[in-house]
Amino acid sequence: MQTIVLIGPPGSGKTACGRALAERLGWRFLDLDQLIEAASGRLVPEIFAGEGEPAFRRLERAALEDLADRAAAGQLARHVVGLGGGAPCQPGNLELARQIGEIVCLVAPLAVLTDRLAGAGGRPLLAVAGGAGTPAGKDELARQLGKLLQARRRFYQAARWTIDTAGLTAGQVAEEIVNRLNISR
Repeated sequence: MQTIVLIGPPGSGKTACGRALAERLGWRFLDLDQLIEAASGRLVPEIFAGEGEPAFRRLERAALEDLADRAAAGQLARHVVGLGGGAPCQPGNLELARQIGEIVCLVAPLAVLTDRLAGAGGRPLLAVAGGAGTPAGKDELARQLGKLLQARRRFYQAARWTIDTAGLTAGQVAEEIVNRLNISR
């Protein structure tokens, strides 16, 4: 096992669990959104606001292609890579993710995802007028997130492994991934 790629909806724990998994294994963690920000010199919300989702998706694709090239060259051994929630849903990206490593999908029930994301900023596709911290805002967040989950479900189901993160700490999820994938340090 060279590399583990985490996919899943917003709020499923890809970043927190990815970091915990990398720490547990003594591997390195890479967050695709952070790679995009470093390459572009802009934050993800700035890219969405200034150029829109298509521009962001082009940057995302370029970052994935770079990671796939690095994996093919043997430069991603002992890495955990966290993808943004929409990354595997774009044409060809799931195939690139498979070239990078073993795909694990993190999931949680809609209510759990909504609670985790309420009040969290920086998620352009889930921006809620009035604020997610308000009851109306939280209801709208749940509605938007539910639509997103419905549209993305088939991509998430393409992962070989799926782990429900509800009620688990990042460390417990990391341990579950280690056990399921039978990884030794």
